[in-house]
Amino acid sequence: MRARFFVWLLVVIFVIPAVAPAALAQESDPLTCDEGPNDALNAAQAARDAGELAQALELAVQAEALCADSVIRYTQALTLRTEIERLIEQQEREEFRAAVMPGLVDLGDYALFMRCEGAGSPTIIFENGFDNSLDTWDPVREQAAAMTRTCVYDHLGVGYSDVVADIRQRTTQDQVDDLHQLLALAGIAP
Repeated sequence: MRARFFVWLLVVIFVIPAVAPAALAQESDPLTCDEGPNDALNAAQAARDAGELAQALELAVQAEALCADSVIRYTQALTLRTEIERLIEQQEREEFRAAVMPGLVDLGDYALFMRCEGAGSPTIIFENGFDNSLDTWDPVREQAAAMTRTCVYDHLGVGYSDVVADIRQRTTQDQVDDLHQLLALAGIAP
């Protein structure tokens, strides 16, 4: 027991004072734009890779300010900030969509967002025009849901449905096929 006490005493007297200043110096070192150990851009990339998006965004913004004198590093910081903002938006969108029922229906290459309310038969399916989201039908749908089951959905690339970057021009037949597949996967009889 006495030996442990002296070991702890030695640690407190000699080791902690030697290590503490180095640790404090690392914490207080300012961020730089020199590709060194305190480089803000590298730190932002590491935070992004670790999934720490809020911290990554903060570091990327700091990197933009610190790297303003270097066109290449500034552009890298700006690109990284834009990517992180997109990832945060996507994460928030996915969290929101997961919270709403029934939510997303996976059609394979993408998912469409659908919301059904009410009970009874027949089921009324509300179809949106142009690039309108499912919210367009809210006043009518709410009244109809008091009498029977109603479903409304967002087309691909609209509202809460997936956005596909390389999508070719969609045809009416593509939308009809999506609706048939959506209804089948959601268990809604035609």
